[in-house]
Amino acid sequence: MLNIKLRTLQSWRGQGKSPPYIKIGEKLIRYRTSDVYRWLDEQTLKVQNLNRT
Repeated sequence: MLNIKLRTLQSWRGQGKSPPYIKIGEKLIRYRTSDVYRWLDEQTLKVQNLNRT
C-alpha cells in the first residue's frame, strides 16, 4: 500500500512516528487500513501547516 521498507516501519514504530499498529504475540505487527489512511491524512496536514509559516 505505502511501499515503505520494513526496516523503516520498524524504526518509525520505535520513534513513535508510525501509523497505529496491532501487535499479535511477540513478533507479528499489523496495521488497520483505516488507521493507515487516517495517519496519512494527519501527515499531509502537518506538511501543509509547515508550508504556511
